[in-house]
Amino acid sequence: EQLPIDDIERGVLQTGTTASGIQEIGGQRIFRQVVAVRAREECLACHRAQRGDAMGAVSVSTRVDEVYGSDLDYARMLFLITLSIVSVMALGLLLFLRRFVLTPLRQISDYARTLARGELNRRTEIATTGEIGQLAETLNIMAARLQVREETIEENRRALDISNKQLLALIQEMHHRIKNNLQSIASLLELEMLERCPAPEAQDCLRKSVNRVKSIAAVHQLLSEQITSFTNIKELVHSLATITRRSLVEPGKEVTISVQGPDIYLSSHKATSLALILNELLSNAVKHGLAGRRSGSIGVNFTTDARGATIVVEDDGGGLPAGFDMQASAHLGLQIARNLAESDLGGSLTLYSDHGPKAVVFFPE
Repeated sequence: EQLPIDDIERGVLQTGTTASGIQEIGGQRIFRQVVAVRAREECLACHRAQRGDAMGAVSVSTRVDEVYGSDLDYARMLFLITLSIVSVMALGLLLFLRRFVLTPLRQISDYARTLARGELNRRTEIATTGEIGQLAETLNIMAARLQVREETIEENRRALDISNKQLLALIQEMHHRIKNNLQSIASLLELEMLERCPAPEAQDCLRKSVNRVKSIAAVHQLLSEQITSFTNIKELVHSLATITRRSLVEPGKEVTISVQGPDIYLSSHKATSLALILNELLSNAVKHGLAGRRSGSIGVNFTTDARGATIVVEDDGGGLPAGFDMQASAHLGLQIARNLAESDLGGSLTLYSDHGPKAVVFFPE
């Protein structure tokens, strides 16, 4: 096809070089490659051209889509191949991580939760090497050592429980024997009082001693029946009330002793001192507060607060004598009770009249 000389050919003819470009020809984008044709020898007839001068040009043209279409197909194929290779590598990496990292880590996590629940006899088996395998082996060793230690602690606990039960049984047996011995002493004193002490004053002294011994025996009776070394004072007062009625209330008299309040627990030493104090107060209420009467009532009330415990013993009698002074007028029994309240209980004992005599024992818990 004979085409007019264009800019590309003109540039080639003038410079004698090679050029290329894209042109619009007939509504299509054409890629053109133009190469200069040089004289092979001197030819004066041909435009006075000398050897090597550009004498013309050869143009090669093709559509742009034909030039680049194959490149796009190649690039597309190369992209698909690359994408396939990357996908296969990613899938392989994912499978590797799942097989050798994620699954072992999940197994170790489940095993750690198992150990946290106390199942120390379980072991984990992870078929992998490296740091994860070393971690699993370390957990197995730790679980084995903890299991041995737990078994040792459990054996020591069982041995300690057995020793505690034996010791508790021994202590209860000791309190039981002390109670029996005290009751034997009280019985001997009662026989002595009945057979060899006809004088009323002597019998009264011996009766007070018998009641004190029985009060101490009541404490040991409660301790022999309980599994702790503390005594329930409320139960102790009920026992003392029974002893008081049996030993001091004359036949034909009706005396009621009521006990109200919360449970208070004291050690055996303090409970013994409190038993002697309450025995003295109950004896005085029967002998003095209800003297000359065929019936009467005695109340023992417990209260507790942040400071300690308060026990009030009162009766419906006539009250304390005029001018009664705890320091000067108290007989030996009340003096002993006051000393026990102050020295053994760390509290106090006070007496006053308020619609009848009242004795108040206070001590910190």
